[in-house]
Amino acid sequence: KDENIRPRVDPEGDIVYIEAKHVQSFYTNLAKQGGTNFDEAFKGRILILDEVDALVIDEAPCVPFVYENDDLTRFATRLGDALLRGKQGAQLEAMATTEAEMKVARSFTAAQQKAEKWVLNQDYAVDSSGQRYVRVVQGRVSEGSWSLALELKNYVDRYTDRIIYNERLFVMNRAHAFQKYERIVGLSGSVGNDAERSFLTSIYKAKFFKVPWFLTTCKNSPFYAADSRGVFIEDDEHRQWLATCDKAFEWRERAPVLIIASHRAKAARLAQDLHAMAEARGLHARDVVRNLSREVYETQPEVFKQNLFKATQGIGQGSDKKWRIAVTDPRGGRGTDYRVSDPVADQNGGLMLIVMHIPKQSRDWVQFLGRTARQDKHGQWLAVLNKKEYAAEIDKFKTPLSPGTAVDTILDWGNKETTENLKSVNGHYHRGLRVNEISEQVAARKLLDNPANREIMVRICSEYQSLSIHQINMLARGMKGLDVKSIPTKAQEVGAVKSVEVSPGRPSLRSVGFPSSQQSAPRDIVIVMDRSTSMLSKDAGGKSRFELCRDCILGIFNSNVEDQDYLGLLTFESQVRESFPLTKKGGNGSRLTSLIQNLPNPDGLTKFHDGVMEGLERLRAGSSSAKYLVALTDGDDNMSRSQPNGEKVTEYLRSPDADVNIIVITVGRDIKVKMIETCKQWASIVKAAGKVGLYIPADQPSEIAQAFTKVAAIIADDAEGEAEL
Repeated sequence: KDENIRPRVDPEGDIVYIEAKHVQSFYTNLAKQGGTNFDEAFKGRILILDEVDALVIDEAPCVPFVYENDDLTRFATRLGDALLRGKQGAQLEAMATTEAEMKVARSFTAAQQKAEKWVLNQDYAVDSSGQRYVRVVQGRVSEGSWSLALELKNYVDRYTDRIIYNERLFVMNRAHAFQKYERIVGLSGSVGNDAERSFLTSIYKAKFFKVPWFLTTCKNSPFYAADSRGVFIEDDEHRQWLATCDKAFEWRERAPVLIIASHRAKAARLAQDLHAMAEARGLHARDVVRNLSREVYETQPEVFKQNLFKATQGIGQGSDKKWRIAVTDPRGGRGTDYRVSDPVADQNGGLMLIVMHIPKQSRDWVQFLGRTARQDKHGQWLAVLNKKEYAAEIDKFKTPLSPGTAVDTILDWGNKETTENLKSVNGHYHRGLRVNEISEQVAARKLLDNPANREIMVRICSEYQSLSIHQINMLARGMKGLDVKSIPTKAQEVGAVKSVEVSPGRPSLRSVGFPSSQQSAPRDIVIVMDRSTSMLSKDAGGKSRFELCRDCILGIFNSNVEDQDYLGLLTFESQVRESFPLTKKGGNGSRLTSLIQNLPNPDGLTKFHDGVMEGLERLRAGSSSAKYLVALTDGDDNMSRSQPNGEKVTEYLRSPDADVNIIVITVGRDIKVKMIETCKQWASIVKAAGKVGLYIPADQPSEIAQAFTKVAAIIADDAEGEAEL
């Protein structure tokens, strides 16, 4: 290995070239050492960030860091051994002797199911050494990412000999860490719209200046923009696939072809299909089709380098000269130099770029187009789109997608969503900033040696996204040796979506949501909520049952439903009513929040069984591989005429189509035994099929929030985070 290359920031180095993750770990490592004078440590340090927009806009404003719990690592490894011997669910839980161990055991089922749903090179990948699995987050390998599902998968496949169990104990606010540098210089070819510029100005006090295209500053040097060869819109993926391949083989007769697929898994699959088509045409497929996906870059760097060089070279001589077809993913659409030097290719219009998914962010689109018409050469592009990939946006914005205006339409959607998303980031930013300030002091004072302090810090770092600044402070005040009032803050109060109870001794958090995780495969979550007249009873801790349920649902949505997830909400009284269908959270946050907050008041009888069946039907029609149904009622069904005892639901859950996790909550002591037995039966059927099946009785209405807490512990993704590098 090159002795000049360091795996982390060298504090003595004059110039250090690293990735953003190393900047974050450098700061966090200093913070956890304790006694660090940050003004002195960062004095004179200048941070130069390439692709600054991707880091400070696309990435989450706060990063939770995780650290190993030795005792729980040993217990998790024992659970892994038991899992390999065939033990499941309740058998794993029976091994727990403490509350902390029970939490780990309950997380195992969800972690196992999550790992089983993962797709290679989309959700996880094999690292460059071939010795372990690593997470793929937003199309990139994230070697520092940790999750119980990842640990379990590595252990089951014999890549590791133990299951490391980590806990969140430190939150880094990205801006808080970066602003410790004396200066930041951000480089980008495409900081996009006004909303993004406003964000950078308010958070980083950024100032902007534009550098002209280099060739426009040179005398007698031509500069060309990429020429459009049209946008083609197909009705489904199959037609898009065929059209893309046809156009690729058509255009390779004249110039090199580069295809940008919508994500890395599709790029790998498209390369395979093009190989087969090339062979069917009698071509030397391995030479004609070159795979430039992220998968090849990470696992076979020498092959990637050779493919990149060959991708734009011609095959043959004179009039027989043809060109190669290269396939990449969105990461290959940024920053990679596809150099075309052949004058014949340039005469024919230059590198042909075929885009299979026009991104909604203008900065990404600028980067895509920048792969052709490079240096002083010509370039051209066309797009082949799958209309179904934009169905949600077409419905949301009520704007049709037509070939002549497709690019402008899609970018306009992105501008509107960016404005909405940056507003939603505000709360996350300020909550994370306050936890970062507290994390520094907890680490500096070495307060986590106290088990009670550690427990509180785990809770704060896991749940901060849904707390107010005041609530975060209340929880932190329970740590011995910490004077929260003495810790200055720049965080602004942003309100909360959860409640905190303070009892004598230390504070405890009443959680009402799924623990959040890094972005992974989307989930379909349907909530079926009772809206019968009895839900107006004000016996739920000063609130009506309806109000408390609504707040719990809002807490789940705001805190723990990820942007890529789909949420649907049904309510029932004398009829089953759809508040909103399965809808992607990303870009729809404000609208869905308003719909939840403004649910009609309860009125009517109880059509519970039909409500559950409607929810199952919605999930069956959904496209995600992970499906959850959460149903709550406070009374016996008295309106489902065609299935008075839930017969249709029972029959469906027993069918092969029922690939669903189900959690049923009943409220109050007045529900009949027959109804309870039906709910238990549903849970049992689902559990026997290897899914999560759970029945939770909230005998006291005030226990509704605790019921949702138990739901979170059973079906949630494990709390992922970054490990220091």
